Amino acid sequence: MDVLVIDDDPDSRASLQKVIEHAGYAVRSVDNGLAAFAEIQQRSYKAIVCDIVLPFMDGVGFYEQLQEDYPHLAKRVLFVTAWAEEPTVHRFLEQTERPFLPKPYDIGLLTTVLQEMVDEAA
Repeated sequence: MDVLVIDDDPDSRASLQKVIEHAGYAVRSVDNGLAAFAEIQQRSYKAIVCDIVLPFMDGVGFYEQLQEDYPHLAKRVLFVTAWAEEPTVHRFLEQTERPFLPKPYDIGLLTTVLQEMVDEAA
């Protein structure tokens, strides 16, 4: 697998998966951080596209746990969120030093950032 998509909104998840697959990547998608950890334990991913607001384990919790358990994967996270301007979320995104795209995201920028992450992982 190349890319893991984590988004609880079915339409957003399907859209992300379609765009990323169209760019030539193999994609697996899940709807929460706990399911994402189950995927990570089963497969290797070159990039992870993660929403912030998720059930069970939000994007913040997912990223923090990822840093602890899989630090090499924490360097492969791209956040996409409709909450980028909310002060707490914005601070978190800045602290991670990971790329993030506000929803609605620019498809060209999404695929460019993913390509850079996949190239780094190779």
